[in-house]
Amino acid sequence: MPRNPKLFTTGTLVELTCRTEEGLPFAPNKLIKILVENVLARAQTMYPIKIVSYVVMPNHIHILVVVQDPRNVPRFVEYFKRESAYFVNSLLGRIKHTVWCDGYDSPVIIDPETALNRLSHTILNPLAAKLIRNVANYPLSSSYWVDAKSASSEIQVRRIPRNKVPRLPRREMTLKDIDKAISKLEYRGAETFTLKIEPNAWMDCFVETMTRDPLELAELLDSRLALDSVQMIKEKDEQFPTLEQLQTENIRKEYHPTKFGKRMICIGKDKKTRLVYLKWYYEYCKSLPSYFKNRGELVHRTHYPPGFFAPGGFLSANILRECTPFNSIA
Repeated sequence: MPRNPKLFTTGTLVELTCRTEEGLPFAPNKLIKILVENVLARAQTMYPIKIVSYVVMPNHIHILVVVQDPRNVPRFVEYFKRESAYFVNSLLGRIKHTVWCDGYDSPVIIDPETALNRLSHTILNPLAAKLIRNVANYPLSSSYWVDAKSASSEIQVRRIPRNKVPRLPRREMTLKDIDKAISKLEYRGAETFTLKIEPNAWMDCFVETMTRDPLELAELLDSRLALDSVQMIKEKDEQFPTLEQLQTENIRKEYHPTKFGKRMICIGKDKKTRLVYLKWYYEYCKSLPSYFKNRGELVHRTHYPPGFFAPGGFLSANILRECTPFNSIA
């Protein structure tokens, strides 16, 4: 069944998610942290996008972003998936092996209450997956190094070429092995890339939060995180792995996902609000050319209305927020 076309609107909050085809290649250790941050920084530098929060789980990712230029969203995702796949294959000694599932989910978040829920879900994902009790210690997350109370935090990284990533041994690894692999990483030149996280950027996406004190909203998120984490720990009520066990997790472990979430167009707390957005979306879709009637060369020549992108990632123009129902449903 064909997927819905992507629609990205300037100034909106979007949750980007995708999962690996198999295995658990993104072990939460210092080596993978360096590689993930390297790819994210390069992707963000080339295709500017405001990142609010991210977490890279062993087999999937969540990235909450605020759209600046709609053309950059599919390019950002494509670059991250391609370059991170090269790094994973280099570590495992594989060539042109598929790492990520086809496509990605990118629902727009249409109200501030849902924004808080999705932020909590992203930040607490390692706890929900029973990987770690204190998510501040999970290295593949913006929560690991970002000051949530500041308007922005950033780090500088140097480029790591694809062919300068060491192949890992097939045996179980120790922390010393990981440090040794890190010492073998090679960098290209003195050029640096900036990875910038803006925890408060989501507040400008909704009429209700635009004029509120950012510190007040940050405290509201903290309260949500505290309540959700206590509830999760009560529900788990079991032993969590130690930090060393977590960091030395075998990235060659076999794993085949059995659950696949439904891809969504939008996420919102209120059903009426969702229906208003979906009605507008599907009405706008009627102006799309008949892409699915004839695959092949047609998709390269097709002109999509402003803001829309074919599922395969071919690009079109921007769409202004004023042309959407956001102002009327906020």
